[in-house]
Amino acid sequence: MFAQAGATVNIDGRDVEVGQGVNTVSELSLIEPGTRLTLAHIANKEQGTGTYVLDQTVELPSVNSVEDIELNYNTILNPSTSQYQNAGDWNGILLAIQGIAAVLWAIVLGGVKRRKAAYSLSLLIGAAGFISVFFVHNQYVLWISYALMGCAWAAMLSMPFTILTNALSGGNIGTYLGLFNCTITVPQIVAALCGGMILHLFPVAANGAPQTPGMLLVSGILLLFGAAAVWIIKETYGSQKDN
Repeated sequence: MFAQAGATVNIDGRDVEVGQGVNTVSELSLIEPGTRLTLAHIANKEQGTGTYVLDQTVELPSVNSVEDIELNYNTILNPSTSQYQNAGDWNGILLAIQGIAAVLWAIVLGGVKRRKAAYSLSLLIGAAGFISVFFVHNQYVLWISYALMGCAWAAMLSMPFTILTNALSGGNIGTYLGLFNCTITVPQIVAALCGGMILHLFPVAANGAPQTPGMLLVSGILLLFGAAAVWIIKETYGSQKDN
């Protein structure tokens, strides 16, 4: 039941008293012929008053049959809502946890001599963090996910250049480092161009929102490949020095 008879619904800034019960349905087959439909892009229930607020509404013609309905999902984010603001605040907390975890893990990495093993392990830990976000539905459990991401972030900021320079010998090191920078920027461009297409491969959520955590799932899988690729690199000078 969306609103009972006699309840007040605010529609585009106007208070309207509901003459009869207003229902929401989860399946189109439950909609009976002759039912009048109102499309609301934004629907919220005000805390304290209990009034339902509908914004950007469109009156749709009566339904003759379920087959007449064409369902198109479109999610509109309203930054002025408390839900949006709370989500933004929580995202800031998670990023802070990621940053703290990155600093602590960087301290640990500073005392490790086996660079490739440490870097590969860090990427595996980060992959677990990214992949877990797709399956986690508790905001507090996300602390763990973002802390694991921070471990990978710390390693990616500090170790790749060292491993690369230790794998090089002779001249043209500047050229190789320039090409290495391309391996950082080109994937970002590819992600920007292809990210939308990848996102559409995931089914939308029940409320019509895109499954954006699916992109983090893809990121985690790519980190797994990266962790395996580390072992292909053959360090020369750095490995001899440590031995």
